[in-house]
Amino acid sequence: MGERLLVPLTALEPDFARTFLPQERKRNIYVTGENDWVSTLEVRVPAGYSARELPAPTQLEGAGFRSTVEVRATPQGAMVKRTLAHHQGTWGVAEYPKARAAVRAYAEVRDQTLVFERAK
Repeated sequence: MGERLLVPLTALEPDFARTFLPQERKRNIYVTGENDWVSTLEVRVPAGYSARELPAPTQLEGAGFRSTVEVRATPQGAMVKRTLAHHQGTWGVAEYPKARAAVRAYAEVRDQTLVFERAK
């Protein structure tokens, strides 16, 4: 085994991978229900390795959407937790960039990588 371990977060479900992709929107946002999604991934690495680079935490909100991403080191490796909630309502086109940012942050955490290094 090498000095570094790279763990891509593609093990997380691809929820919302295709939601709010366009940069612009021409119609209001209509949300007909309320939901909460929580994904948790526990990464365990071999003894002697510790977290070196972890994604920064995020918390974004807009147009009834709220997302958080938490990544923290644990004695065994790392814990990744992401949440997305949306509330029923109608929001104008001007609110789209904030809603898009919240949903994309939740979805795109899968594009990130955890880096662990062997203790020297």
